[in-house]
Amino acid sequence: MQKQQMQEEKQQKQEEKQQKQKQQMQEEEQQMQEEGQMQEEKEQKQEKEQQKQKQQMQEEEEQKQTQQMQEEEEQQKQKQEEQQKQEEEQKQEQQMQEEEEQKQEQQKQEEEQQKQKEKRAV
Repeated sequence: MQKQQMQEEKQQKQEEKQQKQKQQMQEEEQQMQEEGQMQEEKEQKQEKEQQKQKQQMQEEEEQKQTQQMQEEEEQQKQKQEEQQKQEEEQKQEQQMQEEEEQKQEQQKQEEEQQKQKEKRAV
């Protein structure tokens, strides 16, 4: 009778021990899963962050290029305007010179004519 009782107690203790171990293992398993999940979330977060940075860098690069292009266009425009201005000034200069020459030519001719008249008059 006593022997049987002792054996039952022994069995009970063993079952409890097994139960405890089982529970502990389950808890550890759960913890590991949770940590794994946390790790995964962390990695996802990091990846998102990296993507964000990458995108930002690309956008900045594009902006830079756009700005550069605009600046170059602006410079080109200014150059052209400058050139036009110079050409205009040259044209005017030339015109003035030609008019001056014509005037002088005319004056010369008139003087020549005057001289001839005087010659005839004499």
